[in-house]
Amino acid sequence: MTVGYDRRLNREFFGISGTFGNPDFTSDTLRVHGDSVTLLGYGGTKLGQSWGLSGHIGGDHTRYRQFRTVRDESYSSRYSSSAFMFGLELSRGSWLGCSDFCVRPAIGYDLLALCSDGYREDPGQTGKYALDVSSYHQALHRVKVGADLNWQPTRWFIASGDAYYLSVLGDRTTYADARFVNDYDPAHAFTTSSFTVDPGFFGLGARATFLTKKHWEFSLGYNTMFGKTTTGQQAMLTAVCKF
Repeated sequence: MTVGYDRRLNREFFGISGTFGNPDFTSDTLRVHGDSVTLLGYGGTKLGQSWGLSGHIGGDHTRYRQFRTVRDESYSSRYSSSAFMFGLELSRGSWLGCSDFCVRPAIGYDLLALCSDGYREDPGQTGKYALDVSSYHQALHRVKVGADLNWQPTRWFIASGDAYYLSVLGDRTTYADARFVNDYDPAHAFTTSSFTVDPGFFGLGARATFLTKKHWEFSLGYNTMFGKTTTGQQAMLTAVCKF
């Protein structure tokens, strides 16, 4: 759920929003549930007749509960992570033949800096595979080049789509020190690593938005991203009340 306020002036806009979420991840041996809060400030301005510059800055804090199964033994842990986000985008809008179609090529940069606490798993009955993992930090620099197309044939309907390439630089793999909880021999400590983020992704998206006469708008969207080893998909149904 997102709650926010924004204001549009003659050539500028700005706003602030807060989002409350419950991210979940489940696999055969791992289940993670989170409670997150995100605060974001954003704004932009027109540069001349066609160019625009926009940006955002914000932060996120998430508390996780993790449950892991290894050889019929179950372990639980709690930890939290924080993130800092900053980005800028330069774009140019152009009308295609008539006022119904608008294409907007853009290039953008954003920084995503993450800091995750370490965790110590509850050793359960034997604690043979329970882990004690240190904290880690990660900084990703992302450059996005693409374009979106908007079509509004009537006052109450907008169709839009976008295509882009996202280049990912920085700490694409994170590392942390780890040991088994019941093993106190420092010689047995080891290093664990995360999944490596792909260096680049191609992305496609589509969205249909329906506007009402009052304060509501509803949209249905779909996005997909595919890299060298990773593919992601997202379907969205959004309701917005403006007051």
